[in-house]
Amino acid sequence: MGASVSEPLSRTGSLLRLLAPFRPSITAAWLFPDPANVAVFTTRSVIHGGAWIAYVSHGGDDGTWQSHDNEPGAAREQDAMVVSLHAVAVRDGTLNRFADLPEGWRAWRDEPAAAWQRGRVG
Repeated sequence: MGASVSEPLSRTGSLLRLLAPFRPSITAAWLFPDPANVAVFTTRSVIHGGAWIAYVSHGGDDGTWQSHDNEPGAAREQDAMVVSLHAVAVRDGTLNRFADLPEGWRAWRDEPAAAWQRGRVG
């Protein structure tokens, strides 16, 4: 029912660890113009539930990144997460091809093996 006092602190600690600066190794190439620790809105099912990413957007107003699974309808607020761009890119390596996705654009696919499509948001 009610959250314990330590629960918000443990969530904050987890968030800080996810957003900690990423220092790529010499062999790793970071392709995005945004830093690896930039915040991305996503859902628990993508990060913890094993769901595949079906939709990515790069906001036109503020450059905010989002990644979502293929579940129909809007994500529930309690399922929302903020993670690093690096965490999402590691979760699905195909997202590296969106390093050049302009602000105000989106990408989507109908199934995990399908080709990604791109278009303007809206």
